[in-house]
Amino acid sequence: MGVQPPNFSWVLPGRLAGLALPSSPAHYQFLLDLGVRHLVSLTERRPQHTDSCPGLTLHRLRIPDFCPPDPEQIDRFVQIVDEANARGEASTTLTRLSDGARDIGSRLKPSSSQLAQETEVALP
Repeated sequence: MGVQPPNFSWVLPGRLAGLALPSSPAHYQFLLDLGVRHLVSLTERRPQHTDSCPGLTLHRLRIPDFCPPDPEQIDRFVQIVDEANARGEASTTLTRLSDGARDIGSRLKPSSSQLAQETEVALP
């Protein structure tokens, strides 16, 4: 059984979540237990213990600390999330605690197509 990682929360329930840097294998197990299959790391350094859960695919975008992502990194992030969601797999995005909420929030806002999709699903 896993342990909830720091600052874990769903952005789009069952599809996209955000969290701070996991620090133990139990954090990765928690993600797997929730059905998360993709971890998108926005940090320059490789997260610790990622090899402890082979069912979790690590995608590294390597955005320098306190810097915004470049357009290619944004496109890659959206592509990873969209492809995972198309297969019915959830994704999480992690950032270092030092990046703080001001930094990760802009990377976790749903795209306009995701918002439209959510709205269509919500309509009777």
